[in-house]
Amino acid sequence: MPKKYRSIPITCCGLGVLLLAGCSDGPWHQLKRMNPYYQKEWAKDKELGPTFEERMAEARNLRSQIATMGPEEQAKWLEQLELLYANDPSPDLRREAVMSAGYIDNPRSTVLLQKASRDASEKVRLSVCESLGKRKDDESLAILMKLAEKDESSSVRVVAIEALGNYPEGEVKSLLAKTIQDRSPAIQYQTTQSLAKVTGKELGGDVALWRKYLNGDEVETQTESLAEKIGSFMTLQR
Repeated sequence: MPKKYRSIPITCCGLGVLLLAGCSDGPWHQLKRMNPYYQKEWAKDKELGPTFEERMAEARNLRSQIATMGPEEQAKWLEQLELLYANDPSPDLRREAVMSAGYIDNPRSTVLLQKASRDASEKVRLSVCESLGKRKDDESLAILMKLAEKDESSSVRVVAIEALGNYPEGEVKSLLAKTIQDRSPAIQYQTTQSLAKVTGKELGGDVALWRKYLNGDEVETQTESLAEKIGSFMTLQR
C-alpha cells in the first residue's frame, strides 16, 4: 500500500524527505494526466515515492505556514530549502523554496536568495524579487537593485522595480533615476509608481515630469487622470 503523507501538521523530517524526493514532469504534465499510459506509469512511480504533485502540494503547505514558525523551527526548515534549491531540477519547486525562504529572517536565507537571483529560470528570479520585497535589510536591497538594473528579463526588472518601492528612499531613488531612462514603457511606468512610493510625490505616470523632478527642476504635484491610468495600463499589455 502506498505510503500516506499528511499535509497538516507538517514535520521537518517527513516533509523534508517528501520535498527532496522525485523529479519534475516538465511542461507536458497536464497533457500526460489525460493519457492512460502515463496514469499507469504514475501509479507505479507512486509506489516508489511521492509524486511531483504531492511534493508541490507540500511545498505550498510549508510556504503557507513558515511565517508563523519560531526562529529555531525556521532554521531547520531553511536547511531543507537549501537542499531543495541546490538539487531539484524543477523550477517550480525551486520557486517554492525561494518563496518560503523569503519569510525567514536569517542571513542564510539571504544567501539562498542571492543564489536564486542568478537562476536560469525567469519564474524563479521573479519569485526572488517578490521575496526580497518583503525584506528591508541592506543585503536584500543590494540584490534587488542589481536585478532591477541588470537582469536580462524585462519582466524580472519590472517586478524588481516594484519591490524597490517598499524600501526607504536613499539609494533606491538614485537607481530609479536610471531605470526611468529605460526604453521599455513598462519599466518606465513601474519606475514612476515606485518613485511615488519612496518619495511621497504625486506626479502620476508622467515620465517626462518625473525626469524633471529627478533633475532637480520645480514640478507641480498632480493626480493621474483616469484616461492616463487606462493609457498606462494598455501600454503595459502590449
